[in-house]
Amino acid sequence: MIQLGALIVLVLLTDLGGRASRAVRMPRVIGVMFTGVAVGIALTVLGGELPLGPLLADEGLLQGAATLGIVLFMVALGHHLRAPVAAAVAGAEGMRPSPARVLGAVGLVTGVPFVVGVAAAVVTYEAWAGEGVAFPAYAVMHGCLFTLTAVPVLQRVLAEYGLADTRLGRFALTQSLITDVAVWGLVTVIVGLHASGDPRTAVVSLGMLLGVVILLCRAWEMLCARTSAGAGSRAVSLVLLVVVVAQVGEVFGQSTLVMGLAVGACLRHDPGTADVVATVARLNLRTLFPLFFVQIGLTLDGWSVGGPGLPLVVVGAVMAVAYGSKWVASWAGARVYGMRPDAGAAATLLSLRGATELALAVALYEGGLVNAAGLTALIVFAVVSTLVAVLCSMPLRRRSSQVEEPATADVAAVGATG
Repeated sequence: MIQLGALIVLVLLTDLGGRASRAVRMPRVIGVMFTGVAVGIALTVLGGELPLGPLLADEGLLQGAATLGIVLFMVALGHHLRAPVAAAVAGAEGMRPSPARVLGAVGLVTGVPFVVGVAAAVVTYEAWAGEGVAFPAYAVMHGCLFTLTAVPVLQRVLAEYGLADTRLGRFALTQSLITDVAVWGLVTVIVGLHASGDPRTAVVSLGMLLGVVILLCRAWEMLCARTSAGAGSRAVSLVLLVVVVAQVGEVFGQSTLVMGLAVGACLRHDPGTADVVATVARLNLRTLFPLFFVQIGLTLDGWSVGGPGLPLVVVGAVMAVAYGSKWVASWAGARVYGMRPDAGAAATLLSLRGATELALAVALYEGGLVNAAGLTALIVFAVVSTLVAVLCSMPLRRRSSQVEEPATADVAAVGATG
């Protein structure tokens, strides 16, 4: 009971950080993220001297709650990414770029950072690769880290800045959707390959796992359709479904975060399901999800950022290249797409990472692809790059004085989470 009270205090602290963030006209999740990480670091460094330190001596409850929070976040993200990308591809304000321009933009925004990340893997492989990870798998993972965007944070920023239905907003969201779908697909395959050690076994295991997830999701949907359970009962049953699928994923050697993403991607997009996902996402945002950032702070080991044989200046250079390659590629992609005046704004929006990058880092760590030093570096990069991108994007608020919320319930749920 005492530990449960300590968790409630942590949630309230992160909520204060979120409110402070909104007070300075920044997305709420930025305040929650920085407050949670700061509190986690404080508990690590000054645990014995802080009131909450002794109460959290056993981190089992906190770790369990934080894990469930980030897995439920991945469910909302997966449900959002499953939506047809074509709906976002249509240009706004009468703009209809040619297929060549669209493909050129996708190739630049997604392909260039990936290639740069693969090349940069040579620098970090020895220091950050997990035990027994082959260089090709690590290099592909490294490319994914350089490429990833953050659909939830981007959705929230576009809505708050009144850019959701503009040409700029549609372009940024389209590119972000395409990139994140490709990245998470690759990560799922890489983790599966690393867990099995054999390509044929990995393909069979992933196929079987996908079949099990689809069957469980369809069973849950049929149960909800044939019963008169209320919204609360359906939300609880969805959480139980996610827990069961996560346990099944562990049997197959998959990350719990990837399994959460799979559940969201396999759920249908009918109004009833979307409402349940939205309800769970809203509750998770206010309760369990902030604890993920606290857990990140507790995990963060500042002394290991440099890793063995990798000076901090090299770490900083790698992070600068990761952010710079994404920004420049996105700027070039926007110009190819036909958005020359807004190319810089589009590049800034597509450089947002946030909780999605943190989730990817944890998934790779759980899958054994990166070690503790690599996890620490990825956490620092996600936090710093998100802060820089959000600060740079704040002038975009002046483009519109009217805030436009996402139209669909599932998009609203993910947007609120970000």
